[in-house]
Amino acid sequence: VIEEEVKTIIPDKNLPDNIRMSLEVSDDKIYYSMDNEVFIYEIDYEIDYEDSPFGIQAPYSSLGEIPQEKNFLEVNNLISDIGAKWIRMLVPELEKTKEFSHEFNIIAGISSPEYPNNMVQHITKTKKIVSLYKDDVQAWMIINEADLNWKDTDENYAKYVIETSKAIKSVSPDAKIAISFAGLEGEEHGFSATELLDSALENNIGSHFDILDFHFQGSKGKYKEVLNYVSKYNQILSKHGINKKSLWITEYGTYSGDPQEECSQWWVEGPQSEKEHASELIKRYIYGISLNIDKMFWTGITEWNKEYQGFGLCSDAYPYKQYFNYVGLINTPTQADSSSHKKLAYFSYKFMTEKLEGSDWDNVQTFQELDNVYIYKFTKNNEPIWVAWWDYFDDTGTSKTISLDVGNINSAKITEAVPDAEDGSKIDANDYPDFFKTETKTVSGGKVEITLGESPVFVEGK
Repeated sequence: VIEEEVKTIIPDKNLPDNIRMSLEVSDDKIYYSMDNEVFIYEIDYEIDYEDSPFGIQAPYSSLGEIPQEKNFLEVNNLISDIGAKWIRMLVPELEKTKEFSHEFNIIAGISSPEYPNNMVQHITKTKKIVSLYKDDVQAWMIINEADLNWKDTDENYAKYVIETSKAIKSVSPDAKIAISFAGLEGEEHGFSATELLDSALENNIGSHFDILDFHFQGSKGKYKEVLNYVSKYNQILSKHGINKKSLWITEYGTYSGDPQEECSQWWVEGPQSEKEHASELIKRYIYGISLNIDKMFWTGITEWNKEYQGFGLCSDAYPYKQYFNYVGLINTPTQADSSSHKKLAYFSYKFMTEKLEGSDWDNVQTFQELDNVYIYKFTKNNEPIWVAWWDYFDDTGTSKTISLDVGNINSAKITEAVPDAEDGSKIDANDYPDFFKTETKTVSGGKVEITLGESPVFVEGK
């Protein structure tokens, strides 16, 4: 605690010279003694939630483009319940943020995928939108998935980003500017994120954006492929003399259930259980944080409804069977199974944010990425928390025992990150968090033995 902070806590007193005073900070408390009297003040750690990596993409999409008041408030309560601190929204939804209080930060999409016939009109419109919502929106995305959606030349893309960024900053100087890519490469896709980014940087957009956003979906175990995206984007940025841009993933997910493969591009490799869905969610967030990805937005609170068939890939022969109908944290009864319950991933997301929110995000340590075992160390309120898992699907056996160096603690609490149930319909939300398996083990010589199964685990001192 720095001196200025202490002065705001300790009242001023005019003391005689013979009065003895002392001040000590220990165990998150200030011990302030004056002569024979002792005062104890709790230190209130203020968490900067703008630094939080936990976000949700399009939380209102399953409710229609502009949700009604009741649904809007219900979704806001769900966002708060799981501990997400960021959401990605559409401009038409933003008016609702002015009507109701909320505790989350917002990134909103703005702009068109085509170069305007009249740039002056575009700038005027952009300024008007930003001025309306500048107190609610912390970041603006200029063209979602530009590599997929931009309908003009690479040179005009750069011009568009520069002019739109200038317009936003003129109204909201502190707002962050994001450029966005689907991130796909190759002739089979017909476009290239890296080529468009490289060209745009050649055309001097480098100082006109703060965030490089890319998107990542797919089946279990694919989370490690995020490294390929991070590496290629950082290489291009470095090529142009840019050492640091904030990396975000504003569309992030995997599925539970059995989406129709022909409706789901290349993201589906057979059915996945709710346990696999929840486990992969934990891995995607933790691995992303370890790669210095600043924000990750899970695709949806609820599964996207039957109206969303997705890019024309799904015909009427397969209603409700597109990939994005299976990614959200809550089943919706419009799906083929007519089920409506909070999935295991809902509770895993909530448990993850409760365990890790407020961590020192700049000092996450990679302990192990070897032999299909992955271990990462977080620090929260000066206390360590480890997250560990075993990629059993790439190995043999039903479990794997590891020895984790936890230092100078007597015992360790080990808690599975996925609820102990077949699916979310089998648990009572009122029992949270008792349905997460927990055990306490003795630490010997600074090490604790942990048996890993299908679920990632949190390890804490006790």
